[in-house]
Amino acid sequence: MALAEQVLDLLHLTRRDIHQQHHRAASRLPATKVVSMTATAATIRRDDSSWPTVTAALPAPLDQGSAFGIPEVDADGRVCGFQEKPASPHPLPGDPGRAYASMGNYVFSAACLMRALRGAHRCGETDFGNHVLPRLLRTGQMFAYDFASNEVPGLNGYEEPAYWRDVGTVDAYFEAHQNTLGSEPRLDLFNPDWPILSSSYQGPVARVVGGEVDNCLLGAATLIQRARVRNCIVRREAVVEEGADLKDCIIMDYVRIGRGASLRRAIVDRHNRIAAGTDIGLDPGEDRRRYTVSPSGVVVVPRGRPTFYPRGTRRPGSRYGE
Repeated sequence: MALAEQVLDLLHLTRRDIHQQHHRAASRLPATKVVSMTATAATIRRDDSSWPTVTAALPAPLDQGSAFGIPEVDADGRVCGFQEKPASPHPLPGDPGRAYASMGNYVFSAACLMRALRGAHRCGETDFGNHVLPRLLRTGQMFAYDFASNEVPGLNGYEEPAYWRDVGTVDAYFEAHQNTLGSEPRLDLFNPDWPILSSSYQGPVARVVGGEVDNCLLGAATLIQRARVRNCIVRREAVVEEGADLKDCIIMDYVRIGRGASLRRAIVDRHNRIAAGTDIGLDPGEDRRRYTVSPSGVVVVPRGRPTFYPRGTRRPGSRYGE
């Protein structure tokens, strides 16, 4: 089933809940985007202006518009058309050098969404992007919310104020992780005024026995055993053995990096065991033979056996909460 059809199916499943719970608004947020956004801002804008449908959009230089979907808006912010990755993007009113880039986020009034879903169901329509959104667009009641005006409390001066990334490619996903590193990251994950909440995992803190750890994020229960780890995100319960050398890597949960292994610009998915002495990201030809390699050279090691846990096997009832 296509993703757009899955989205529509999920929205249909919410119709009963929207009706029974008397919700005033509903939102659609894509899973392939990273965004620091106060959704209430778009909701308030919709309520105050009687806008049944609001789509979030970020002003982007016109020469970059061909990489995005472009909502065409009038002077009042009403969406009157939509271009999908056009060669010649429609500029913003009064701003010929920029165009709105669609962020894929939508806030609907509950009544408006229910009408659109009922209409799609009657017509046998199955695609959210190709059927439901054009139906809403034809009503003339879809408006664009300027994400550049979004205000998130507690941001530091060095952070990107309107942070948004489409992480639908390996390279974009990798770069978004890099944005969280450094003494002044573009997206600082620590913000008590607008917290990015982690899961309910209840394991212990990370432990560094020795070695060199520079500019890294370490997940709970991670164990670094006299290894060299630089510019990396290492998630929970990962183990990096003595003599291993990691640089510019994303190490997912439950991964063991063997003694003396060397990794560069690699993403290692969950439940993996990287054998001692393995080189990844150092030989492009060998990497392409064994793994997926992105256009910029990021190596992706696929998910391992789900029963593998680097810090010991799991007995029923003994797992830390996730």
